[in-house]
Amino acid sequence: MSQNLIAIAINKLMPLINQCIEYGIGITPGGKLLKTVSSGHNDRIIIEREYLNALTNGGIFVHYHPKGYSLSFKDFETAHYYNLAGIIAFVTNGYNGKGIYVINNPRSVDYSRIKNLFIRLHFHEVNILNIKCQKNAKLNYSKEYKKIDRKVWLKISKITKLNYYWIRF
Repeated sequence: MSQNLIAIAINKLMPLINQCIEYGIGITPGGKLLKTVSSGHNDRIIIEREYLNALTNGGIFVHYHPKGYSLSFKDFETAHYYNLAGIIAFVTNGYNGKGIYVINNPRSVDYSRIKNLFIRLHFHEVNILNIKCQKNAKLNYSKEYKKIDRKVWLKISKITKLNYYWIRF
């Protein structure tokens, strides 16, 4: 898939980011940009099945995470189920600044294994953060929480063959 199409998709979404709502745009396996979608929430996009079906078997979904978080497990789950070539979340206020989180070829890994690892590691990281915040009242919980999913995905990508990465821009 062309990096140019991904850049075009991100550029189409950039004017919408001041609204603090998740927006997304699909790129079909044939390279066609679909319409921009949103459901008006700041933490999820509810996408029609027909839209996702157009991305099946090789499409890419690019979306904006207004809260600055990495890809969620639901992002991975959707990409895996629809056999996307990749799923991308871009952020402008992540703890590492502006950038994109990417999972390429999510079907190349065992779904059940990833799910179990994600649940276990995420729970572990949240417990560690809770203990740190109890010991140090100066810690900003929401800022520190932004780091958790990224940490978990990086650990999973080391344990498995999941192709997850972060690119700063």
